[in-house]
Amino acid sequence: MHEEQGFLDQIREHPEDDVTRLVYADWLEDRDDPRSAYLRAEVALARMKESDEGYENAESELTRLREGIDRVWLEQAGKRWDVVFHGYCTRRKIDAIRLVRDALSYGLADALVLVENAPSVIWARRFDRSRNWPARN
Repeated sequence: MHEEQGFLDQIREHPEDDVTRLVYADWLEDRDDPRSAYLRAEVALARMKESDEGYENAESELTRLREGIDRVWLEQAGKRWDVVFHGYCTRRKIDAIRLVRDALSYGLADALVLVENAPSVIWARRFDRSRNWPARN
């Protein structure tokens, strides 16, 4: 369990780090843990564009693989963020909060937390919460 917690800690500290997720998936597979397939599918889907051929199938497969997996683990190991800011400028924080509130129907407090804590990386992905993604914190 100590090794697994190390992977989860690393993912929490670096949520954009898919290399750690994939190494963790290998570690899980070595232990015949079906969560390995979920992690690989999630990383693959996050790298796709919605217009890519096979996107809908990959999304359906991820939904299928997620069934029965502990929700707490999904929040710890999965790609937690429904929104990733690309080129976010802190002096435009109010605009970002307004955008999050409008786009995701978040309250002011939740939008503020998201804007202040969401990673900012090269790619951006918005997942559909209606498909039973883990609840936001």
